Amino acid sequence: MKQSDYLYEKRDLFLEMKDIAQRQMDMATEDRMDRFLELSKQREGLQHKISTGATLAKGRIDRSPDAPGNGRARSIADDVTRIIQSIQDIDRQIETFVSENRDRLLNDIRGLRKGQKALKGYGGRTKRNPRFIDTEG
Repeated sequence: MKQSDYLYEKRDLFLEMKDIAQRQMDMATEDRMDRFLELSKQREGLQHKISTGATLAKGRIDRSPDAPGNGRARSIADDVTRIIQSIQDIDRQIETFVSENRDRLLNDIRGLRKGQKALKGYGGRTKRNPRFIDTEG
C-alpha cells in the first residue's frame, strides 16, 4: 500500500469526522442533546476506525524516501493536519457553548433557591380548618 493511498483514506475519514463535529455544534446550539449524543457515538466509531486502520497499515506502507508520490503524500498529510485543527476548533466552540449554558443553568438554579428562601421568609403555612365536625359527644 502506498503512503499516499493510506493518507487519502485517512483524509476522507477525518473529513467525515469534521462533518460530524459541525453537525454536533448545530445540535448543541439547537438544544437537541439526544441527536448530539448519537453523533458522538458515530464519531467514536470513526476514531476507532482511524486508529485501527493506522495500526493495520503501519507495516504495509512503503516509506522509502525515493518512493513515488512522496510529495503528494506530504501535501495530503498537510491537508489532514489542517482538517484535524479545524475539528479541534469546532470542539473548542462546542465546549465553550456547553460550558456557558451550564453556568447559565446553575445561576438559574441558584435564583430558584433564593426565591424559595424568600417565600419561606413570609411565614409558615396557615393552620388548616377542620372540615369535618365531630358529632359524637
